[in-house]
Amino acid sequence: MNQNIAYLLGAYWHDNNPRDQTARFVQNGIWENGYEVEYLDLVKSIAVGNPVFIKSLFYHNGLKTSVLRLKAKGVVTANQGDGRHLAVDWDTKFEETDLAENKTPGVGRYWDTVERVTEPSHLAALLGFASEEAP
Repeated sequence: MNQNIAYLLGAYWHDNNPRDQTARFVQNGIWENGYEVEYLDLVKSIAVGNPVFIKSLFYHNGLKTSVLRLKAKGVVTANQGDGRHLAVDWDTKFEETDLAENKTPGVGRYWDTVERVTEPSHLAALLGFASEEAP
């Protein structure tokens, strides 16, 4: 697994029911780019072995900070090369985890559907959660 890069992937499709595609992606061992034009080159650049996380980002009024919610984690096992489809070995034991902007500065910037993460402190936070075993 390449420890110098990770990807944050969205799973919320506004025009689908259910809108949150996380369960479908994890159950089927896939991730799909719901856009036909956006993010194609970035998705094409994701390599087999790269760690990926399904994420959502929101502003927490009580905490007064942005929160990056990690909903699933996995490793890419195949990239179709079309900018839309990845095969992913999802960790079914991973428990949803939050990273708050006030504790991990800069994580509140990952709003796009597909985000490449190379910032060392963000990788450490992501991969630190990824390597922890559930209690």
